[in-house]
Amino acid sequence: MLPPSIANKSLAELDALKCSVEWDSPVGERIRELSDTRIRDFSSADLAFLVRQRVGLQFIAPLTLERLRSHPLTHRDYYPGVLLVAALGVDQSFWREHPQWRAELEEIAQRTIASLRGRSHKTQRKFHITLEALTEAYDTFAAATPAI
Repeated sequence: MLPPSIANKSLAELDALKCSVEWDSPVGERIRELSDTRIRDFSSADLAFLVRQRVGLQFIAPLTLERLRSHPLTHRDYYPGVLLVAALGVDQSFWREHPQWRAELEEIAQRTIASLRGRSHKTQRKFHITLEALTEAYDTFAAATPAI
């Protein structure tokens, strides 16, 4: 669980905006928009965006895992599971520094893939994009960051 001392602060307050992005680009503008939002107030779409941009991972990874623990297929703007796919795409060096988070993410991904594969054929068709994206992201994650 994310401690209140972090959850109630913004990425700007935590000095967590170090990233290699063009600040005058749409991505930079979106990061700037989110920079003053309290971490606990990020939507799952906000988290997926920030995770993909590698912004403030040390602060948003715990919240991301918290959300994924209860709703691994959470989505709003994209396909179900976009936050989980984004988390699986984080660079292996981050997961080496945080093996406990890596292990939890792996367990969530394995459980979610198994759940999707165990559904009826009709339901599987509904989630085929999610299952494809999730399986591909998990395979890359597992190959790049073997269990620590």
